[in-house]
Amino acid sequence: MLTKDAAIAANRFGLGARHGDGRAIGADPRGWLEAQLEVRSGMPPVGTPASARVLAEVLRNRGAADPGDRLLLRRYERSRAEAILAMRTVTDGLVGLFGRPGAIPSRFRNFGLNLTHRLPVIKNLLVRHAVG
Repeated sequence: MLTKDAAIAANRFGLGARHGDGRAIGADPRGWLEAQLEVRSGMPPVGTPASARVLAEVLRNRGAADPGDRLLLRRYERSRAEAILAMRTVTDGLVGLFGRPGAIPSRFRNFGLNLTHRLPVIKNLLVRHAVG
């Protein structure tokens, strides 16, 4: 059974726990979570969301600051603002495109979906961007 702190650590960044995380966390949930944020040899761990990499960089630059520090969180929020605005713009555009009835919007939707399906390069770029 996971402790409350271990459960919070295991659900890092809203991604949810992976198989075996409970045993790996052990008695040091905070240390385990901080190890997830560490950047080794200049490369972030595979699959690390961009937001986690930015947070790790902000924490590293601040030293051993409290992760809940208001100024630290504000710095993190500012560093993510551009990426969040870009994603919001794209998702709002998709909602607008897919929310419109009619033949012309339907043709645009089908063209874009078919193009993405036929060109794996575009699909891979979109996935890579979404993952971070």
